[in-house]
Amino acid sequence: ALAPRQQRLSATARVYRPLTRRLGLVAGLDARLLVSGRGAGGEGSVAYDEGELFRLGGAASLRGYDEEAFLGRAVGRVLAEARWRLDDGAFV
Repeated sequence: ALAPRQQRLSATARVYRPLTRRLGLVAGLDARLLVSGRGAGGEGSVAYDEGELFRLGGAASLRGYDEEAFLGRAVGRVLAEARWRLDDGAFV
């Protein structure tokens, strides 16, 4: 049997709005989707391998929760943050 064909789709959007000379507001959206096709000829159910699912948290995150706590085939994140400009390319 052939393995199902899978594709990873992702989108990222950011908007930066200066509030003062050094202070700015950043708002954004991240979205990721794992799309899996059916077997050859379209028969069978769609199967997602757990190793291919998206994980939130863990070693690559400062969010503080276990890497296995949140995983799925469709994930999204909305963010808003204030940034203080140190120089032309550095923010805090």
